[in-house]
Formats: sequence, C-alpha cells, structure tokens
Amino acid sequence: MNGLEAVGFVVFGGILGGILGFAMARRQRQHTVEAENFVVRDATGRRRAKFGMSQDGGVRLRLFDQDGVCCGSLGVTPQDCACLHLHDRQGVLRAGLGVFPEEAGVGAVFNDQAGHPRLSVSVLGTGAADVRVLDEEGKVLWKTRNRS
Repeated sequence: MNGLEAVGFVVFGGILGGILGFAMARRQRQHTVEAENFVVRDATGRRRAKFGMSQDGGVRLRLFDQDGVCCGSLGVTPQDCACLHLHDRQGVLRAGLGVFPEEAGVGAVFNDQAGHPRLSVSVLGTGAADVRVLDEEGKVLWKTRNRS
C-alpha cells in the first residue's frame, strides 16, 4: 500500500465513520419529540386533534369532528383533576367525568342542550354517594340523603 492509498483509506474511513455516526445520532433523536402542542390534520388540512398544554396550565387531548367542532377531550387540570368531557355537534359540553385530587372523590355531570348541569352523580372522599337532579337554573330539585 502506497501513501496515496493509505490517505484514501483514511479519508474513506473518516467519511464512512461520519456518515454512520450522523445516522446513529439522528436515529437516537427520533425516539423523543418535544413540543408544547401537537396538531393532527386530515388530508384537507382541517384540525382533527390537538394534544398539548391548555391555557390554564393543564394538559389536554382534544378531538374535533370534520367541521372543527370539539367532540371530546381528555386531560389533567393544574389541580391534578383527571377529566373526560363529551360535547355535542354544536360544541356544547354535554357530559363530564372527573377524578378529583387528594381523594376528594369522583363525579359525573350531565348537561342539557344549553350546557346547564341537570344531573350530577358523585362518590365523595368520605365514601358517601351524592346524586342531584337540577332544573335549568341550577336549583336542586332532588338529591340523595347525606350519608357517609
């Protein structure tokens, strides 16, 4: 092997090593994607899902119909409440389920077409069940007895 061949091998080895090193480094970076928000769009460019930080500091996954109306969301509030919200075709919140922090309990709320709560069902941190039927103004029409 003459000097020119040796230099060629060194250059070739350096180039090959650089390419392999770059490919391996690039592969490692693909395992993690970081951002505050991710948006999924359909083939026409309409937003169909959004995952990220909410304005109140919580984290939320929101799903949209083909008209861009929010149909549902799943998230955790800044107060560590895990929530599931279901909306109708107009985007009005119709049902919600929450698990509250510090063993405060779990509850579900069902709303009318205007978004007003009409029925709530909860299991409180004490273990007591609480069911309430509300009128359109939020006045309690009927509720279970308080038992712990």
